[in-house]
Formats: sequence, C-alpha cells, structure tokens
Amino acid sequence: MSPTDFKRFINESSTPVRRTKAVKCSECRGSGTFYKKKKDGSDFKNPSKCPTCTGNGYVLTELPKLAGLKFTPPTVGWHSANGFSTSKSNLEYLERVARSKEMHEAVDFLSKIRRLSAVDTYLNSFVDGIRSFVKPDGKLHVRLTQHMTSTGRFSGRDPNMQNMPRGGTFPVKRVFKSRFAGGKIMEADFAQLEFRVAAFLSQDKVAMKEIEEGFDVHAYTAKVISEAGQATTRQEAKAHTFAPLYGATGFGRSPSEAEYYEHFTDKYKGIAKWHRNLATEVLTFKKITTPSGRQFSFPDVKRRKNGTITNFTAVKNYPVQSFATADIVPAVLIEIDDRMRNLQSCIVNSVHDSIVIDIHPNEIGLVLSTIDEINNSLYHIILERFDIGFNVPLLLEPKIGVNWLDQKEVKYDN
Repeated sequence: MSPTDFKRFINESSTPVRRTKAVKCSECRGSGTFYKKKKDGSDFKNPSKCPTCTGNGYVLTELPKLAGLKFTPPTVGWHSANGFSTSKSNLEYLERVARSKEMHEAVDFLSKIRRLSAVDTYLNSFVDGIRSFVKPDGKLHVRLTQHMTSTGRFSGRDPNMQNMPRGGTFPVKRVFKSRFAGGKIMEADFAQLEFRVAAFLSQDKVAMKEIEEGFDVHAYTAKVISEAGQATTRQEAKAHTFAPLYGATGFGRSPSEAEYYEHFTDKYKGIAKWHRNLATEVLTFKKITTPSGRQFSFPDVKRRKNGTITNFTAVKNYPVQSFATADIVPAVLIEIDDRMRNLQSCIVNSVHDSIVIDIHPNEIGLVLSTIDEINNSLYHIILERFDIGFNVPLLLEPKIGVNWLDQKEVKYDN
C-alpha cells in the first residue's frame, strides 16, 4: 500500500476522539456504589454498582478539543496487530516531529513514554530474565541465533542480551563476574566498526583519511551542531554522527541538527554516491549483494515521485550492518576462539561489535597478547575468510575489570 493510499485509508477508517473531563458522579458522590433499600426501608447488606457512572465514581464529559498528539502514522509499516506500533524508533520519530514543531508538552510526554518503555524492558528482559534463566551452577547460557535478524547478525534469547544499553549506563552488567577466583572480564569492542565498513564499501576518501589519522568524528559532529546555534557535547553528538549512514535525515530534527545531516552528505561525497549506486542496483535487480556474497531481496522496491526509493533505510543499512556484524565479527570471534584453544579463559558472549571474554587470573597477559595479535591480523582474517582486501584500518579496543561494567581501557606499551 502506497503512503497516499495508506493515509486515505486511515482518514476513512478512523473516528476522531475528543478530550474528556472527569466529573465526580452526583448520584454516588464518587464512591461508585449505592445501597438499595429493602421494603422496610433498611439497606441491603452489599452495595450495588452505581448505574450512572457504572461504578467508576466519575462521569466523563466530552470536550470540543481533539485528544491525543494529532499525529498521523506516516507509512503502513507503522501498522501492527493491536493498532500502531510504539517501538523505540517510532517514538523517537514522533518526538523529533514534535520538537521541530515546538510542541513542548508532546515532547515531554513522548520522552517519558520512551523512558517508561526502557524501564519496562530493563525489568522484564534483564532483571526477571536473568533470574529466570540462570542455571543452578550460577551461569547464564544465553542462546545466540544467526537466522532471526534481517541482516544476519546475532540475536539473543533466554534472555536477549543484545538489546542492553551501551557503555557504562547499564548497572545490571555488574552482576556478570568471572567464574575463576581472581579472574577478570574483558570486553573487546571494534572501534567505529560500521563507519569503517561504510568507508570501505563506499571507498570514501575523506572517511578513509579520517580513520587513518584517528580523527575524532564525534567531537566534529558536536562542533558542527554547536556552531549552527545549538550547544552540544561530544557525548550528545554521538547519536547523530553516523545516523545518516542508516537512512536518517534531518526531518524532525532541530534546525542545528538538520544542518549536520546536510553537512554529512556534503562532507562524505563518496558515501552519498555509494548510496545512490545502491538505489540504482536495487531498482535494477530488486536485490543488493555485499562483498561477502550475502544478498538482500527487495522485490517491491519502487522509485517515488520525489526521486527517492522505498525501503531506502534498509537498503543503506543492510550492507553495512551485515558485513560488519554478521560477517567480520563472527570471523574474528572464531579466530580468537581458535587462538585461545589451549587456555582456560573463554569467550562467553558477543554483543553486536564486541566480544566478551572470561579471563583466568594466570592468563591475563596471554589474552591481552592474543587481542594484540588479532589487531595485527585483521586484514589477513578478512582476506582468508572472504577473499576481500579490506583497505580500511580496523581496531579491537579491549577493556578489562572485575565485572562486565566496571572496566578500564587497556593501553598497550607499543
């Protein structure tokens, strides 16, 4: 269904809901019940539901003003079995629209709904999930599957540890400790993996030079947004730095943020050209093929009247995410596991672009040396596994600590 047909269908099938005002029921005076009288004038033992307010204690009076945020779902993709999806990305979209229209009450409401959803996920998926699935030996055996996600990267079950908040913002990670007395937990993260993969796939000269020189792209994003009139920290800017890689636009952003999104396209002309080439490829063949041979089918893709194509967010995202986290990460994970075969230390989890290792206290130096060796072998691993000459530097950055949360970055002497 086209966006135009979808909007027409919504308008024809929906009835506007108006705001209501609650007034205390005059019959039961807010109690919701009343006592029927017997023939002798005395009350029955049990109260009855008030028919005027149906037991609520209040009566709703309809007001002229429409209820809700007055947003229309933009595409049929927002439809779900129970109405319209309120996923995190959808709520973020509505919040951006509200912010761009200076709907301050709506922004506040939507941000609180997102926070409520995050707390609900925190409690149900992680707190209750960990409690439910920990084995008698105190270990949590998370199931990783590679056939559930569209891009082929790992998804998790029992519980899903793939959707936890990033970095040091998730205190539940503190409960994950080494099985060895005096052992450590290491998390080795790929630095800006998807941006580096996008630089390789597009061969964008600016991006490749910045990666080679260690350019701080997040600080640069903050600088662009701040100079456009919206003071922003490096941490706040991280949410915007690579968003255009995945089809995000300046729509619904603040004017200063929207200026960065335009700036991204002007700065990384190679990535922008690659995106146009992807659009041509998918329109021509109804599919896109990554360098590793993985293919994604888009049989219904069409070019819109404004020149853009349908499914463009997925068309931009799938090649990057799949090659980065469904191809490169598993290949490196297998290589690390092979090199640690004679150690007691072991890989215990992988979350998107990171690998988590439980380290025996006598093997800390050996595992750190293994990661260092892997960093020097990443080009050869990709070449051997996929017959691809990856000409953009990749880097695993290890952090180590007594648990999965309280960790410090490892600085190699060389």
